[in-house]
Amino acid sequence: MGEAFAEAIEKILMDGGFEFDLGAGLEIPLSSQLGRNYFGIPLEIGFGLQDGPNTTFSLQFDGGEFTPNDKAITHNQYFEYFNIAFIGKYRLAQGSLRPYVFGGPGLALSQNMYGDNHPPDITTDVGLSLEAGVGVEINLLKHFYLIVQSGVIYEFDSSGFAASTATDSPAGFMPIELGIVWGK
Repeated sequence: MGEAFAEAIEKILMDGGFEFDLGAGLEIPLSSQLGRNYFGIPLEIGFGLQDGPNTTFSLQFDGGEFTPNDKAITHNQYFEYFNIAFIGKYRLAQGSLRPYVFGGPGLALSQNMYGDNHPPDITTDVGLSLEAGVGVEINLLKHFYLIVQSGVIYEFDSSGFAASTATDSPAGFMPIELGIVWGK
């Protein structure tokens, strides 16, 4: 009974073109102030639907926390961002090795926390974001792929937020991620 149930769920999800991905890695700041003042670690999770064998449209939730490199400049501030993006992914080939390109717009929430205060003072900003990159899916098991991807994310924060938090507007990040994809 349990095996039949698992097969039925797999058929519904796979025939419906559902895709799930999860990744983590290293975040390299691209903009000058952010690069000079912070170091970050990203996390990404996405839920999507495949529109044919080569195309997926997904809702991606990205986030990263940046710790200060120079506390004298940042006054021990910790910078975090959360990004919700609508991403299109196009696979350039099918098979056990599937290179792809991806990109799309999003909405970003950035905040800075002043670490020396208890409770910490928090400065928040909401802006648009743009994300694009390349990657490869490597087949591990039926419907499971290892992903290696990199790209750029630009957040368009307000200039006032950027000035008060020792970051930039736009703030640029280059995540290098390793993760998994479950899908067709």
